[in-house]
Amino acid sequence: MSRLPLTTRDRELMLSRIGVDRFDDLLRPIPETARFSGLLDLPPSLAEGALARHVKELSERNVPVLSFMGAGSYEHFRPAVVDYVCGRPEFRTAYTPYQAEVSQGTLQTIYEFQTAIVELTGMEVANASMYEGGSAVAEAMLMAVSATGRSSILISEGVHPLVRRVVHTYARPNGIAVIPVPLHQGTTPDTAVRERAEGAAGLIYQEPNFFGCIENQQRLIEASHAAGGLAIASVDPLSLSVLEPPGALGADIAAGEGQALAAPVSFGGPGVGFLACTQRLIRKLPGRLVGATVDGQGRRGFVLTLQAREQHIRRQKATSNICTNQALVALGFLVTVSALGPHGLANMASQATQKAHYYQHALQKRGFPLAFDAPFLWEFTVRTGIPAATYVEGLLSRGVLPGLDLGTVSPDLAERLLVYVSEMRTREELDRTAELMGEVSHG
Repeated sequence: MSRLPLTTRDRELMLSRIGVDRFDDLLRPIPETARFSGLLDLPPSLAEGALARHVKELSERNVPVLSFMGAGSYEHFRPAVVDYVCGRPEFRTAYTPYQAEVSQGTLQTIYEFQTAIVELTGMEVANASMYEGGSAVAEAMLMAVSATGRSSILISEGVHPLVRRVVHTYARPNGIAVIPVPLHQGTTPDTAVRERAEGAAGLIYQEPNFFGCIENQQRLIEASHAAGGLAIASVDPLSLSVLEPPGALGADIAAGEGQALAAPVSFGGPGVGFLACTQRLIRKLPGRLVGATVDGQGRRGFVLTLQAREQHIRRQKATSNICTNQALVALGFLVTVSALGPHGLANMASQATQKAHYYQHALQKRGFPLAFDAPFLWEFTVRTGIPAATYVEGLLSRGVLPGLDLGTVSPDLAERLLVYVSEMRTREELDRTAELMGEVSHG
């Protein structure tokens, strides 16, 4: 800011109205051990021109990197129309439509987003979007617990480890026991689900899973249903253009992260969560649901049809305290899938899959075999023989990020590398990176 927003007199007046003498008096409820004392170690202020030059110098330190990093945040082609539409001021500056029916344009985009999610997942209803994929999966867990009246949930160890942490965070204050289901050869065995499913509200699994492996969804869904639980699928939306959607296989809830089709990879964000379910669970669906109707003159319009938050219904019947949605990023998702259409999405997925398999064979020839004998799309795990961190460090110095060192997830996985291949990678880039991996391997 070019000026301070408050004068000393302004502050004194505000403190007087509140009834305290000093700002520190407002901090009394906070323990001393939790407060910062002293001054921040900051450099002196700069004039605007000098600050602009300093920021430019900092930005020039960024080095372009050829990335094979996925693990939940993915680079995909985004049509130019996405940024054009999202950049329009009526969308870019819009906020939660509390006087919703006045915001017909915003409500229509939400309605169309819901429709796209329903068509992709094969479910019957979807909400207006969630903050991101992790909280969407956690909210799905709360739905299952509320719908079944049970107080435990199964979660496959093939679910993204950070998503599992979010699920645990939601579960703890709600008294929900989270029961892990271990993997076998990279996928979730339905036998392990059946052994643990008695009395559980359901099973959370990921497709494709964190290691890139494709799960046997049908068996997992049947195993959870056999014990009276629900089946919750955490899915990659692009994969749904080439894989059977969870709704068609009998899953009860589908959730996930839509960043790959909505926004560029930007230090892990922003994202957009989505959440869809069967019609019988609609009253348990958190957030908001936009519906289409007609007004008194027969004209089509859009309204907030359902909001299951305690602000709108009796607290004991509320399923969540989610009160808004990630509208702008959801709009980006909608524009992408609308511009590409079913055939365009399937073509993108097919290209990424073909290039990933080409690259996997190139790595295998250089001594990096697959870690799991399971089918995959565009993400896979290889064995490195030595700590994967060696390859990450060795290739970063040459402008390539070869993937995720799984030793950062678990020490037991230190010699495994999670690799992601986008449809945007060229044959030359794939061949060159495989060569670099081989060079590091041979010292």
